[in-house]
Amino acid sequence: MNFYIILGIILIALGTLFTYYGSHVKTKAVNEISKKEISGKIEEVLTEIEGVKKSQDDETKKQDVEKIEDEFKIWAKDFVQNLDKKKVDFEKKKIENKQLELELSSKWRQMYVIVFEYIKSLIKAFNQQSEGNISYNFPKVVPKNIFLEDFDKYQVKITFNSDNLWIISLRIPDIIDGKTIPVIKIDHYNEEKGIDVYSFTCHISIHFDLDDNKIGVYEAGTDPLIFEDKKQYELDNYEDVLKSIFKKAFENQIVRL
Repeated sequence: MNFYIILGIILIALGTLFTYYGSHVKTKAVNEISKKEISGKIEEVLTEIEGVKKSQDDETKKQDVEKIEDEFKIWAKDFVQNLDKKKVDFEKKKIENKQLELELSSKWRQMYVIVFEYIKSLIKAFNQQSEGNISYNFPKVVPKNIFLEDFDKYQVKITFNSDNLWIISLRIPDIIDGKTIPVIKIDHYNEEKGIDVYSFTCHISIHFDLDDNKIGVYEAGTDPLIFEDKKQYELDNYEDVLKSIFKKAFENQIVRL
């Protein structure tokens, strides 16, 4: 077996260990991760290495694998011995992340409130003036922490008629690093065809880049509403920018009814 294939197997095994550990950190309290669980994964990796060694005929390649095995054993021993300290470090990191979430939420939550209230106002004004029957459902409260899972599930459904439906939703960043905040998405569907991730006729996503102080607007699909495949605006003007985008999309949607 080629040495690089062997190395790949070992790296995959190591990657599995880190993925396993990382998933526990994300989904459970760090202090629930036991040394027994981590040690079990380490044993699995060592078993993989032993299997690779037995499959080799070339003594030199065996030595190369043994060298990697020795390095991993040193790492594993250090990892287990310092696991309590690592738990403390993870707890500190979690606290830091939570503080960052709350700081960003305090600054930017109002932006999302403004957007949703503006959309309501557009619909109400149109229905009153035209005796229209556009229906909608909005969750009652925008969560105070805009990075919680509940915010990710915040979804607005607007039904223009049996053939035109909007779903406005949010996507929380995978990494909370202070560089971005949840994306606003607008998807247009033909309701009679059903709704799934592939059936939209227009998809608009609005991104917020805190580092560059920009709003990025991207549109895709066969039936555009704002006719902008990519455009950037100043984040400082977010209220005017977002109102303009939603007003344009709303007007173009009404024209097509």
